[in-house]
Amino acid sequence: MNSAEVRYDMDDDQASTTHSFVVDNLDSIFAAPRFWIGVQGECWGVVGRFFRMTAGHAGHDPFFVPGAEPHTGYMANNLLDAYAIDLEVRRTFCFHDNKLYLGFGPRYALFEQDQSVTAFALVDDDILTGTARSNRQAYGTGISLSFGGRHPLFCNSCAHFFFNMRASILWGCTHAEVQTSASLFDPEATAASYNGAASSIDDDLFIGEIQLGIEWDYQLQWLPANAFFRIAAEYQYWDASQGYAVSGSYADEVDVVTSTAFAEADGLRMNLIGFSIGTGLTW
Repeated sequence: MNSAEVRYDMDDDQASTTHSFVVDNLDSIFAAPRFWIGVQGECWGVVGRFFRMTAGHAGHDPFFVPGAEPHTGYMANNLLDAYAIDLEVRRTFCFHDNKLYLGFGPRYALFEQDQSVTAFALVDDDILTGTARSNRQAYGTGISLSFGGRHPLFCNSCAHFFFNMRASILWGCTHAEVQTSASLFDPEATAASYNGAASSIDDDLFIGEIQLGIEWDYQLQWLPANAFFRIAAEYQYWDASQGYAVSGSYADEVDVVTSTAFAEADGLRMNLIGFSIGTGLTW
């Protein structure tokens, strides 16, 4: 996803070196549960769905390390929370050997990312601290349109190829908040800077989803139901691209050290690529 820029930079003028402390991106594998329940008649049905993804990354370095010059340390966090709740009316129909459906209904979704870095340093007799933080949030209520279906692998097969496609447009708000601080403590003087900015606008949140996989189902002997198991490749795209905030703070001692904290928050965009494993019962 497009991460905000959150960083703290320290220039050691005596050693002619720069130390940068940044937040790592969330480019990794995370688990995201999805639950659904519904009622399906011969043609019409209703389905409720809930999806949530939480992810995070944290970094830490101790402040004082024996023998290290200059003494530096930092703490960094990158947290993500995204979820969607929808209720869908479905109309099923058949086309040759394919069982297809069309769905339409309301959806609510929230998409939020929080990033922060706090750094410390001891240069000569100066103690430096700096923080930079960014929070971006988008949420809204709107409509969802879906289309999907399945096709048997062969005649009378319990295994099927299946696909699902869903597009949602939600109307709500996008918030962007940033905060920075930089301070320097010296035996003879102190310098500090604290700054922040925030924006809140009406915005659209778009969510697109596609699944392609194989489903296997069979009739249970001890219940009047069918059990199914499915595995699929999945792609999701979330986009709330409006909103912007930026902040910077600065503290230094001339010819000794310079420190700058910077935070920038723009619109949210996320690409999810992975696989889905699901199981359940149908009556």
